[in-house]
Amino acid sequence: MSRIPQPAAPRRRSLLSVGWGLIGVSRVADVAMLDAIRHQPTLPEAEDVIPSWVMGVYSRSDHRARDFSQRRQIPYAFDALEKMWDRPEIQCVYISAQPRYQAELALTAIDAGKHVLCETPLALTPEEARSVLARARQKDVLLAVDYALRCHPALTRCAELIRDYTIGDVLGVRLSNCDPLPFAHQTWRMRTDGGGILLDRTLHDVDLLRWLLADDVEQVAALNGGAFLTEGPNRVVEEEILGVARMKRGVAAQIHDSWAALHQHSVLEIYGTGGTLIAYRWWGEWRNSELILVRNDEVTKLSIAKTSPYQGIVAAFNAAVRKRDWLLNRRTVLATGEDAARNLEIIERIREEIR
Repeated sequence: MSRIPQPAAPRRRSLLSVGWGLIGVSRVADVAMLDAIRHQPTLPEAEDVIPSWVMGVYSRSDHRARDFSQRRQIPYAFDALEKMWDRPEIQCVYISAQPRYQAELALTAIDAGKHVLCETPLALTPEEARSVLARARQKDVLLAVDYALRCHPALTRCAELIRDYTIGDVLGVRLSNCDPLPFAHQTWRMRTDGGGILLDRTLHDVDLLRWLLADDVEQVAALNGGAFLTEGPNRVVEEEILGVARMKRGVAAQIHDSWAALHQHSVLEIYGTGGTLIAYRWWGEWRNSELILVRNDEVTKLSIAKTSPYQGIVAAFNAAVRKRDWLLNRRTVLATGEDAARNLEIIERIREEIR
């Protein structure tokens, strides 16, 4: 006689459950971050507890907030941020508004005592980012920025192999991020206040270099490339850049970012004294990414996990909130407000080189 399977016991919320509010109803919130918050791994110390959950959403458009909450089954759609701040169940907020609004929203959330995970870039200038960081330190709340590539399965494997000396001493890096910019994304990215390929792509390149190599950028040089989406006097933002960065320990990195290379995919090549690592399709395609190790004439395809980068970012953020661990080292997958400010400083130097 076969046993009838029993339904799983419903999970409960406890003090270990991290409550979230969403500020902004962006595409990344819809297709990635909401599910990442809801589908966290079970806590070993409390398997019947919900690790994290979303209580409410706020948007500058009441209609969009209500529609999003109904479609994605979120309990509350707030028509004012003050109503979100009044809910003690919401410990953290995820901000995915357009870049020109992010710093102001982050400051407001910090003043309300909420931990903040913000989409990149956090601010439009390094000075603005440092003011947000200073407020977070003053209020003793966690401020992190969603550099999700730090949890990309192919890139985290790269970091492990570099750390384990698999390719020996790193000699150089070649980084190409030339996936086309979809038409649906050609909105605020084409504006001077928060748009352009430097903040959309190169910012992530800079953070990836600093994180993978556990080093900082010492010097940069860059040239502006072609204009593909706007022409002549209508050109207002950079659409392609070619750059070189030298790290403090001497490693040189070549960077090529473009919105209009229709027949290329993203490639990261890290070459060392003992081998070369090559990651393919690491921008926006983590499910189909490949990682290859080259040693002399031998080419080995390495296995990589298929986990969502956003789940890793949320897991690290939740763990930091539970442990009240704001002191994060450079190898952490969570990028701090300090990282955000430093990355913006380097982007400003690249922009000066272009000009």
